[in-house]
Amino acid sequence: MALISCPECGGMVSDQAAACPHCGFILSKAETVEDSIQKTALDGEQNKPEKAKPSKGKIGCGVVLGIFLAFIILIIIAATSGSSGNSESSREIKAFAYATYYITDNYYSDVKLSRKDATISLSGDKYTITGKFSKDGVIHRYSIVLRLNDDSASIISCNVT
Repeated sequence: MALISCPECGGMVSDQAAACPHCGFILSKAETVEDSIQKTALDGEQNKPEKAKPSKGKIGCGVVLGIFLAFIILIIIAATSGSSGNSESSREIKAFAYATYYITDNYYSDVKLSRKDATISLSGDKYTITGKFSKDGVIHRYSIVLRLNDDSASIISCNVT
């Protein structure tokens, strides 16, 4: 026989008693405080909501969206990277290449022309390339006027001093 406390008045009562001798609370149908605590704890465990797990569909959508946004950003960067005001056109680069070839082929085969020492201007369909280079300690100046074709250039005039 064990003593329990009455859930109504808290007095000590035999676990075999049908009612509390202090307050008359009927114990046979009542639960002890310890029983109700244990039951509450068990109910709490069983009634806990399950943690929400992210659905696989939402994760997949997030990955696809992230890849799509990265792709759009790369397209924007690629589209704007060549649009600065001082970038050379491919035709200007081609004109300088032909001028370099012409000078090294017809005047000085062992010189290197630098683009930073040259100026390129366009008048109509004619490019004028002027610049300077050093050969054996002597500064030489050049001026070439040429017309670009699809796969070649026509030299109109060339002056190297």
